[in-house]
Amino acid sequence: MKFSLTLGLQKTGLPLIISSDNLCFLIDTGSTHNTLFGFVYEHFKDRFKVLEERCNIIGIDGVQHEAPTIEATFNFEGMNYT
Repeated sequence: MKFSLTLGLQKTGLPLIISSDNLCFLIDTGSTHNTLFGFVYEHFKDRFKVLEERCNIIGIDGVQHEAPTIEATFNFEGMNYT
């Protein structure tokens, strides 16, 4: 049996924001940083501003990686957020 990703996310009840730019954000209110997959960044990189600050993250492979810090502005329900 197959389920769509959208249905699965709706069933979990997690806070999900879909921007007018067709970017989808899963909000983790306990997180200090938000993470963006590299392939998503590459696809939308013209919409992001790379900041001078860098951070270290531990990937799913358990290895620490240095990552850029980026800033994005998107529209949600008629308001712009950065």
